[in-house]
Amino acid sequence: MRIANCELRIVLTREATEAQLKSLYRVGYQLTYTMLQPIHLICLDNRTLNIYILAGHNEELEFQILPNGEVF
Repeated sequence: MRIANCELRIVLTREATEAQLKSLYRVGYQLTYTMLQPIHLICLDNRTLNIYILAGHNEELEFQILPNGEVF
């Protein structure tokens, strides 16, 4: 909707699935406790519903968790 050259956007925020949360916990544990790597960013993409993780000392580790919990 446009009102006087302003754009109103409705943002739908979604929640992670139970399978994604279980995978996120597992990946987060492995990164921080086992591999001693920092996690810089965790976000949920509202378009694809995938969780993205950016980690590593030089931000060189990237993970994607699908809604079914599968990790890439």
